[in-house]
Amino acid sequence: MLLWFLNILCEAKKWQSLIKPFISITIRAAFQQVFAGTTTGVGSPGRIAEMGGRMALLPKMYRTDAAIMTTIGGFIQSSIIFGVGLLALFLMPIANVFYFNTELYVGVLAGLILIILLALAAVWRYSAKARYYLRRAISVGTTAIGKAYFWTLLRYLIYNMQLLTWMHLMGVEIDNSLWLGLSCLYFFFVSIVPSHIIIDMGIRGSVALFLFLMITDNTIAVLSAIFAMWMTNVIIPTLIGSVVLIKQKPIKEALTQKET
Repeated sequence: MLLWFLNILCEAKKWQSLIKPFISITIRAAFQQVFAGTTTGVGSPGRIAEMGGRMALLPKMYRTDAAIMTTIGGFIQSSIIFGVGLLALFLMPIANVFYFNTELYVGVLAGLILIILLALAAVWRYSAKARYYLRRAISVGTTAIGKAYFWTLLRYLIYNMQLLTWMHLMGVEIDNSLWLGLSCLYFFFVSIVPSHIIIDMGIRGSVALFLFLMITDNTIAVLSAIFAMWMTNVIIPTLIGSVVLIKQKPIKEALTQKET
């Protein structure tokens, strides 16, 4: 529970740092907006609708900024997950587990290229809006981005600690020399595969079995650990966010009064 709270706290501090150049919010408001974003994002492919929950709790004049900052926050998170994941895949000792499987590497590379091409196509299609968003993003400044990277990296470390803790609680014995590489690869593969709430647990479970059954034959324990982590980090925040969204009008009014 402590790790769960620290996880949410890091995301709230990150959001507080990103939105601060436009509007100053309390840590309580940051928690509320993070929970609301989890609720709206959990039912959308790739959680693209996460910005909707955060925007809903802000005054109308700041909603575009909230959308831009949510996107930047997602990019920061992806850059850390992808960067560390690729490092684990190609450079760390865990790479020996795959015996340099060419098909795996080609598949990962093709997936990353496809993501980049789709992003470039979106920028080309909406070039005018993209330039506007870019100008708004640049206006944030390096201080806010640096703080966001710090809190995201700390949250990433906590995620790994959570996964290790749940594995141990479920009785999975893991070789520490392989653990960090496997954990980083788990989050890397889960982030690459497009997901939806209906199939999210299935994807997470399949990836976990693919990786962790290399070092243990306790299938039930691995799936139980992944399910427990999914419940605490996805379902519980989603339920809390649902309550927050139900009360969004008085929350937003209080924030608007604070600004005025």
